[in-house]
Amino acid sequence: MEPIGGTDITDDTPQIELSGVTDTSPEIQNPEVPDTNPKAEPENTEQKYIDTAKPGAHLIAGKWTGTSSIPFVASVEFYADIKDDGTARFSGSLTSSMFGNHDFESGAEWEYLGGDKFNAVISGTDTAITCSGEKLTFKLNPYKLGLTDNSIADQEFTINLHRI
Repeated sequence: MEPIGGTDITDDTPQIELSGVTDTSPEIQNPEVPDTNPKAEPENTEQKYIDTAKPGAHLIAGKWTGTSSIPFVASVEFYADIKDDGTARFSGSLTSSMFGNHDFESGAEWEYLGGDKFNAVISGTDTAITCSGEKLTFKLNPYKLGLTDNSIADQEFTINLHRI
C-alpha cells in the first residue's frame, strides 16, 4: 500500500489492557415488546370469608349458664355453649339425694323457628327453646335424657339460663 499524505493506514485497532478494572459500561437492554399472547388473569389468592352462621344465630349463639332446683329434691347446674353454625354443647351436673349425682354432657343441633323460638335436638329429643335477650328457657326431662333411672324424675323441669 502506498502511503497517502505520508502516513500508513492500517486496520489494526490499538489494544489496551487494564488490570483490576471492572467494566462499567451499561448493558444494552432490549426495548419492551408488547405481549401478543395475553395470559389469563392471575387468580385471586385471598381467602374469602364464608358465612356459616345459621338464621337466628345472632340471638342465641354464645355461652349460657344457670342453676335450677327443686327444694329438698334436686339441683342442677347447667351450661350451654351454642355455636352460630347450628351446633351446641349442653353440660352440667345434677345433685340429688333422690336421683343420685350425675354429670352430663350432650352435643345438640338447633334451628331457628322465628321470633324468639328455637328447636334443639338434645340426646335425640326435640326441645323447644325460647330466647328472649339474655335469657334462655326450655324444659327437660332428666329421666328421658337418661340422667337418672328413677321414674320420679320422669317429668319436665323448666331450665333458665343466662348469657355469660
